[in-house]
Amino acid sequence: IHLIEPDGKTIRCVVGLSDRPEDELRNFVRPLGQGIIGSVTMSRLPEIINNSRADRRAMHIPGTGNEPEAMALAPLTIRQQVIGVMTMIRRGTERPFLASDLNLLTAFADQAAVAIDNARLFAAERSQLQNLVILNEMATAAAKLVNKEDLLNTALNLAQKSIRATNF
Repeated sequence: IHLIEPDGKTIRCVVGLSDRPEDELRNFVRPLGQGIIGSVTMSRLPEIINNSRADRRAMHIPGTGNEPEAMALAPLTIRQQVIGVMTMIRRGTERPFLASDLNLLTAFADQAAVAIDNARLFAAERSQLQNLVILNEMATAAAKLVNKEDLLNTALNLAQKSIRATNF
């Protein structure tokens, strides 16, 4: 699974399952529109490529194998916005992907996009809740303090706590 980075200009592999895991793939960030995965991200269309070496968009990722492979790719879309691409790869070209494979991958990609969006929404809600708890602590502390210096020190401590919570 490749997700568009927060900068909105690049895409990165965030998870990959393989009999030969390649850390280089998970650490490789590419500009949107570059390579086969970037092209599928921009076109918003699922695609089958049964010989990636024969595709002009293919790019070799340093540190990974160089054998031919078949690929099926489906965009991860939520609320009409592409957030990434789900990819299936078969080493070699002897077992090409079929339209039925692409249909199944697209169904998985749709479910994954919803799960990713839900996780992002949950994280945002949790962050907002932490901020509200800190604001409540600030208000409670301010109500109890009569000394300006104590009030400012408490506000500073709680602001630092808020920054740490936001950078979680």
